Amino acid sequence: MFFPPSAHVLGREGFNPKHKRGMVGLRIATIPPLLKRRVWCSVFQPEGFMKKLLWLSRHNPLPKQIAELQRIFGEVDVRQDVNEFSNAEEIYRRYRSGGYDDIVVVAPLSVIARLIDLGIKPLWAQMDQVSDRKNADVVAKNRFYRFHHFRRIKAVVMEFEELT
Repeated sequence: MFFPPSAHVLGREGFNPKHKRGMVGLRIATIPPLLKRRVWCSVFQPEGFMKKLLWLSRHNPLPKQIAELQRIFGEVDVRQDVNEFSNAEEIYRRYRSGGYDDIVVVAPLSVIARLIDLGIKPLWAQMDQVSDRKNADVVAKNRFYRFHHFRRIKAVVMEFEELT
């Protein structure tokens, strides 16, 4: 595995170094015991304001996702929180207390809808299903997915029809 001299890597439980191959300036470290498991990684650019993003998912961000966030926002500080949450209000508290600028969240749509009601419009990682493993970035339950791009969730709408 190759990391440039500017990169500094610290291990963590479940860290898979092959996911970070070729990421220039990538730094991974564990955050001390505020929560039982938390990880952050930063992709540095020489100039500009660093945008702080909360990655609320048990899945590590893919190098392609980090690169896309860097393309969109410039310098980014992505902090992963893999701890469980009980509701949207708990996510809101973590987001606000951490001073984050944005959030990527993997949660039920009802939780995302409540986050939007609370004033947070999270980012959504658009993952397209592909037919074979060689084109996949992620394999889940024998299904293959490839990261496409990020989108911002502005609303969650459910339309109902009465049953007679």
